[in-house]
Amino acid sequence: MRQFQFTKGAVQVLVKVDLIDPDAKLFTIMDIMGMKGTEFETIFPWNKGSVLYRQDLVAWFGNYSAAWTGIEYGGAEVVALNDATLAKTLTITPTVTNGTKATVKIVVKNSSNVIVDEKVVELTSGTNATVAIEVGFKYSFVLMGDGDVWTSGAAPDEITCDGNESVSLGITVPNTSEVFGMTLQPTIAGADKAKITVTGTKSGYANDVHTVELAATDVEIDVMDGYTYAFSIVTEGGSWTSGSAPDSVEIDGADVEVAIGITVQ
Repeated sequence: MRQFQFTKGAVQVLVKVDLIDPDAKLFTIMDIMGMKGTEFETIFPWNKGSVLYRQDLVAWFGNYSAAWTGIEYGGAEVVALNDATLAKTLTITPTVTNGTKATVKIVVKNSSNVIVDEKVVELTSGTNATVAIEVGFKYSFVLMGDGDVWTSGAAPDEITCDGNESVSLGITVPNTSEVFGMTLQPTIAGADKAKITVTGTKSGYANDVHTVELAATDVEIDVMDGYTYAFSIVTEGGSWTSGSAPDSVEIDGADVEVAIGITVQ
């Protein structure tokens, strides 16, 4: 049997638990004494019979530790839940490409690599999120959205908490911009063919890049709404017949046509 004592002023609440899995620190609440009619009854999210991990309790208590004192005893030693050496904060700095929001699951393991908790966190690009963590536990990250990928190509390294921690998460979500057509109308002098690159950019979104071989006939490519497209010549010895590249084209809810004049020497 293990007990958690929570105190604020004259209010003292005793939560008695029975360990189900000592390695995972999973327990059942057997009794709650001194809670009825107190403020604690309005903030404590569990009841007699609830099954939870110690990590859940510690994370919850982190929201109230400034006003309440928490003590765990019944094990090898008495542990103060307010102790700053135990409760820490993970700061997540997200950068979401192709959108503003993404969802990750934080998998929590103990020192025996047993999963003891999973936290689902919704992230907003450019806005830090904080999560309560605990010294000695390990934290890894799993993407939750269909089609979401890590921008770097690999998940961030697992974090072992030995203090306040921070991590930057780069996540690319599927691009849901509406697709339109861009018709390239080429006029090529000095050669039968020429190659260009059409590069679309949009703030916060991945670039949309097309390498296109042009000949005597029009070519249509897919372009995305809200993107601005610029043009560059790939063919060696090629130059813009007019002396400069066509003006950049912003896609604003409609198909577009662009005249391309290239001279190859």
